[in-house]
Amino acid sequence: LYVKSEHSPINSIKLLSKEGKLLQQKDKLSTSSLKLNLPDLPAGLYLLKVDTPLGSQTMKVLLF
Repeated sequence: LYVKSEHSPINSIKLLSKEGKLLQQKDKLSTSSLKLNLPDLPAGLYLLKVDTPLGSQTMKVLLF
């Protein structure tokens, strides 16, 4: 899974199950893009929370 921020560097990123359980977290980042390896996750709906200096955004991610 590739994540890119065009307007501000990514500070942290969290991948959560649709129930809100934390599955993966990366902190203390200062990058505009990164790759998350998700080899062991089954197909389904997940939530991705991206924090930048401009705020945070939570997005739905569908793996298949």
